[in-house]
Amino acid sequence: MGTDGASITDYTKHTEAVMKLLQTNNNLADISFVQSPEVFRQVNDLFVDLGQYQLPPYAYRQNNVFTTSAVKSDYVQGASSNTTRIYVGDFSKLIVGVGEEISVKLVEDMLIICKLLFLSMFA
Repeated sequence: MGTDGASITDYTKHTEAVMKLLQTNNNLADISFVQSPEVFRQVNDLFVDLGQYQLPPYAYRQNNVFTTSAVKSDYVQGASSNTTRIYVGDFSKLIVGVGEEISVKLVEDMLIICKLLFLSMFA
């Protein structure tokens, strides 16, 4: 996004990230986006000529997009102190391991959507 960060103006970076995942044999249907509420606003406010909203590329329009305040909007990049990130990946095979006791409360629907597997190992 440049030395000092930049606003999202199109889906170029999204497509670039998806392409890199596809090059490593990830399934397009399993790719998800995790973003901050600020990115949600920027992406949903993308306009093209005549005030029409810009739609995401058709190839990954059906992919899951998760918005959470856990993704910060105050990363420092160059002179900008209000940049954010979008995490893109195949989270269907995500395993979280911890060496201590962990307590997690998830809604059943979220478990189905994310296909998360939580693994706790105690030594």
